[in-house]
Amino acid sequence: MRVVTAVYYFFSEPKQFEGGELIMYPAAFLPGLDEPVALSPENNSLVVFSSVAPHSVAPVRSSNLAFKDYRFSVNCWLIN
Repeated sequence: MRVVTAVYYFFSEPKQFEGGELIMYPAAFLPGLDEPVALSPENNSLVVFSSVAPHSVAPVRSSNLAFKDYRFSVNCWLIN
């Protein structure tokens, strides 16, 4: 069973895309959080959260379709 999720973000700078936010949704185990929270990807950053937390990723948009200009991520899970 997945217990912890980790996502590493990286991209070329200056940033040539929009979107790609990690959206965390309210969950019963996080009292007081009523609205989704959108976390913008930061270059060379790691986000770690509980794997049972409801989440999604917003679409990435770019006017320049060069491969090097998109947002990249590597994810991993700690399993119990």
